[in-house]
Amino acid sequence: MLGPLLFMLLINDIDMQLEKCKILLYVDDTVKSCEFIQLNLNADLSKLTSWFSVNKLVVNLNKGKTEFMLFGTSKKLSKSVTIEVKMNETNVSEVDSYEYPGVLLDKSLNYNKHIHKMIKKASGRISCYNVFDKMLVRMLLR
Repeated sequence: MLGPLLFMLLINDIDMQLEKCKILLYVDDTVKSCEFIQLNLNADLSKLTSWFSVNKLVVNLNKGKTEFMLFGTSKKLSKSVTIEVKMNETNVSEVDSYEYPGVLLDKSLNYNKHIHKMIKKASGRISCYNVFDKMLVRMLLR
């Protein structure tokens, strides 16, 4: 129980390192260009890199561990250029979807991938029950 408390105390001032971004960023229509996002995000990530170093913390920049996703409407995302996000001079991978506990989020927040995943999961479980039922019936008929 002391571990999470100490961690919270350690990262308590992390947001003070950011000038242009917020830890939880909800992008609205005031952000007009990908170049603007890239410039501000990389500036703040540079400050965060220094903060992590001072606090003797390491960010795992391997693919699948530290990633970013740009949210927007399908129309706006199709017009956007690819942005390059770096931390410690290492490119951070961009993803099209991210699995947050219980929900699969995609760039346009339309839940199609999440619904497809849930249908596939439910179909697999129903299939298992059907196989189990058939085996049970066969055993009872013997």
